[in-house]
Amino acid sequence: MIGVYTGSQVNALGPVTSADDIGSRRQAYLSFRALAGVSYKIAVAGVSTNSTGTLDLRIAPGGLPDTNAPVVSVTSPSSGFISTTNRIYLSGTAVDPQPNPSGINQISIRVSSSSTPEVESEIIVPHHANNALESTNWFQFIALSEGPNTIRVTASDIAGNVSTPVQIQVTYQPRDPATFTPQRNLANLIMPATWGADPPGGHSFPRMTAC
Repeated sequence: MIGVYTGSQVNALGPVTSADDIGSRRQAYLSFRALAGVSYKIAVAGVSTNSTGTLDLRIAPGGLPDTNAPVVSVTSPSSGFISTTNRIYLSGTAVDPQPNPSGINQISIRVSSSSTPEVESEIIVPHHANNALESTNWFQFIALSEGPNTIRVTASDIAGNVSTPVQIQVTYQPRDPATFTPQRNLANLIMPATWGADPPGGHSFPRMTAC
């Protein structure tokens, strides 16, 4: 929530305007007409006094709230890609368009397999508030299940707008196991002998048969 006040003493401030969640947006914003020579106090806080985290405050004279959703894309790999390993490198871009961009907040990557499409794993690629950009290149290593995998990517900005999801399909197809034909060990060859008829002169000889 955010509030604007006048006055010099914290315990005797006069309220000018304030706002909490606006519609479905959890990020509050407001505008007011400031008067020359008047000192204003701006207070920003979470709903709960126990809340912790980071804070991003944007003050823009004549500005308007960011109501435009980011645009996200996947640049690699292309949909239909077949991988022989269960881990791939996913990359893309995200842009928070004009006017009044608040900056990219995070990229959400959801992965599901064809065997269990109802089960999704999610990976969040964050962009810290003090380093938020109107456009960014992002990348992430993700794990695949064997067979076709559906990958859905969305981007959100600091104002809470969420992009239209981009979906691609990647198939994990392991390599077939290598097969080897063993060579025969000549040292283990068995050479049985059979005796033939006596040749002229009275001497017999063996017939050697290799197995």
